[in-house]
Amino acid sequence: MSTVEQKESAPYNEMKKALALGALISALGTSMPLQAMPYDTPDTWGGDLESRARLTGNWGGVRDDMAKKGVVLDMDV
Repeated sequence: MSTVEQKESAPYNEMKKALALGALISALGTSMPLQAMPYDTPDTWGGDLESRARLTGNWGGVRDDMAKKGVVLDMDV
């Protein structure tokens, strides 16, 4: 390789290094195990409009059943 070719390929080598580093960081980030935080659920999501925990209620009992199994779908605005 001539000196000119080495100078022209230098930016590509830097880009390859940056992409390899980004791929390594992404791989490490996705390979680490994730743990969910415990979420306090009310006894029931249902009730009248003024007393229930969330506006949409308990979805015909489905939300209460899911919460008992550890699945909670919730959103705060």
